[in-house]
Amino acid sequence: MHLYFLSIVVNMLGSFILMADDFGEKLSFLKKIADFFKGLGTKFIIACSALLISLLKLIFPAGTDQIPFIGDFFPMVAGFSLGAILLLDAVKAKSEIENKSL
Repeated sequence: MHLYFLSIVVNMLGSFILMADDFGEKLSFLKKIADFFKGLGTKFIIACSALLISLLKLIFPAGTDQIPFIGDFFPMVAGFSLGAILLLDAVKAKSEIENKSL
């Protein structure tokens, strides 16, 4: 149950970070979230957390009385894709910073 809660929290944070680029001007709370998570380290940490939690959801399914894989499939896929997108975004931003400094 705790793993499912962590999955929801990390997916929400990552989604807010990704949405802030497009909808930050329309929704003020997204702009505040984007300003709070502005550093590359926070994006990297959330990306790694999403990937790790998704991997753990694959290994340890939520319920034993249900079909084990199906109940966690969509949150697991969302976590993997969110983690990959945030990780690629952080790596891309870091390489752009290093290229500017050269």
